[in-house]
Amino acid sequence: MKVRLEYDDTPRTPYITIHVRTDEGTGSVRSNYLTAFGEEHVVILEAPKGTVQLRTKTLKKRATRQERQRIEAIGGRRHSGSGSFAGNKSDGSTDRWRMENKFTTAESFRVTLADLTKLRSECRGFQAPVFNVEFQEKTGAVRETWVLVPAADWERLVHAQNA
Repeated sequence: MKVRLEYDDTPRTPYITIHVRTDEGTGSVRSNYLTAFGEEHVVILEAPKGTVQLRTKTLKKRATRQERQRIEAIGGRRHSGSGSFAGNKSDGSTDRWRMENKFTTAESFRVTLADLTKLRSECRGFQAPVFNVEFQEKTGAVRETWVLVPAADWERLVHAQNA
């Protein structure tokens, strides 16, 4: 929370303005300087304009839910700690797939070759890397989901379906 005081020293009406800014919003209240101190002031907060910042706890819950849903959809299991432990890197896996899940509320998401190479290096045996990107509304509703797989694995899937 940030609080800022402004002093208006107009001779007839000396005022202070108390500005408050928090994650939940901003607000201000104006008070007579002569009576302002020693009193309780209520500042009504307005929701921030533009983008809404999501709390870290909310983001973590969303990420965990998204990982669980995506991995269970392919019959896999989620790695505890979202891949933070040695031997269980990435977000989850099956015998056939090693999956990394990301989500964003933005209009775009950047994936680098280093991200994909890292995921491929975490694959064991005959696992293929799967990079899942989910575009969400600010409310958490899913707008669209995209999956990135190496071209060779994609071609094998297409040929297997056609056979």
